[in-house]
Amino acid sequence: MTKYTLIFLLAGVAAPASAKCHDFEMSGSLGGEYIICYEDKCDLSRQTLICNGGGPNFAEYNTGWSFGYEHDVQRGLVYGEYTSWNGKLLSEENAAKVRVFKVEDRT
Repeated sequence: MTKYTLIFLLAGVAAPASAKCHDFEMSGSLGGEYIICYEDKCDLSRQTLICNGGGPNFAEYNTGWSFGYEHDVQRGLVYGEYTSWNGKLLSEENAAKVRVFKVEDRT
């Protein structure tokens, strides 16, 4: 299981045959909270947009992080994985340094 697949599973989004998106900001709801760490810096982040299913799958966060990949449902292939921060793609080496933790709701 890749880091990107784990992010979407943590978000609790099912994988239908075609991509479905939820824009938390447009809907007036709050996305899940995550702690995203890169090297020695961590940000408390909230999901702002998530798309999951067939085709482009990605999650965006209010701190500038974005993670994604392409999913070919018919062939069962995942490819084109990426990590970006503030619109800049990270190399595979630098993307491997990113850690994502789901903040549990304590209410």
